[in-house]
Amino acid sequence: MKYTFTTQQLADLKALLNTMATPYQRRWYAAGLVHRRRSYTKHRQAGADMFFALEGLIDAMETGRNQHYFAPLKKYALSISRQYICYFATKIGIKIAQNDSNITLTNGAEIAFHGGLGLSLAALHGNVYLSEYAWANHPYALYLSALGVSCNARYRLTLFTSVSPNAEAFEVWKHSQAKGFSLVHTINDSLQQGGIWDTLDVESFKRESSVEEFRQQYLCKWPQEAGQ
Repeated sequence: MKYTFTTQQLADLKALLNTMATPYQRRWYAAGLVHRRRSYTKHRQAGADMFFALEGLIDAMETGRNQHYFAPLKKYALSISRQYICYFATKIGIKIAQNDSNITLTNGAEIAFHGGLGLSLAALHGNVYLSEYAWANHPYALYLSALGVSCNARYRLTLFTSVSPNAEAFEVWKHSQAKGFSLVHTINDSLQQGGIWDTLDVESFKRESSVEEFRQQYLCKWPQEAGQ
């Protein structure tokens, strides 16, 4: 099934971004208009999956470009990114069938969802969102798959993850730092830039975490950085 939208529905979706997105998420959107490759290292619960689902849907409707959502497992891409996209579509009057995996628009854009290894990616092309690669079993292979799909100069590659102890993921992170726009977004950045958390939340996170867990999950500190 192909989904049709109107110019007004696209305008409504952009208005929804302006009202729902936090100030720092709107900065992420602005960066995507300038940079072809973006790498975000973010604290837990920063709203990245939700925001990039909305951004990708807007781009598919506006430009006709394909959107590919990669995650450590396909079921995560389907249950998180796809569900967010369906939710945002309903907000502007488009009901997407639950039994469709990929989402195809009448302007030619396809929104697809991938995960794990052994992916059949031949002939696939479009913008790519790679979520939580630091928690994949083989993050570098997943990164290379995402890179291949988005290699054409007209497409964007966006990586976003929280920090894990995975040494291979750390190498992906270092590689991405040298290949385009990169940003580390900590819980303190959310406090200062209009996130959904407040000071009392942060104090609660500190009490519930060990020092090292808080450094990784909320201050975005890779364990491997200590040895360099």
